[in-house]
Amino acid sequence: MKYFPCLFVISLLSLTACKKTCTTLPDSFSSIQEAKSQIKSASFYYSDSARSFTSEWVSKAEFLSCDKEVGFFTYDTRKGQSYTHQGVPMALWKEYKKAESKGTFINRKLKGKYRLVLK
Repeated sequence: MKYFPCLFVISLLSLTACKKTCTTLPDSFSSIQEAKSQIKSASFYYSDSARSFTSEWVSKAEFLSCDKEVGFFTYDTRKGQSYTHQGVPMALWKEYKKAESKGTFINRKLKGKYRLVLK
């Protein structure tokens, strides 16, 4: 029993050491699934999320960034689909949070402009 605290600390350190940082993420991914997995498992300097209770299309959105300038913009739809945009300026995230229509904002400001880069 006297070794339990030591084992706990060692386990905790090994878990945090294995977590990737956002700076080690590749610039492109081999698939959308690989991208989502790597992004989800990485630690970011800045992260913010917003639930959308009034949108008929978007249920949740998240912004993840290494430098608070550009980052990944992800969102989930009410139909269960998930989308990820890469290289999105943080200023757009702030605009999104203030937008009256989340779906219109995404269609006008993100769609086709900030694509996830696949190999």
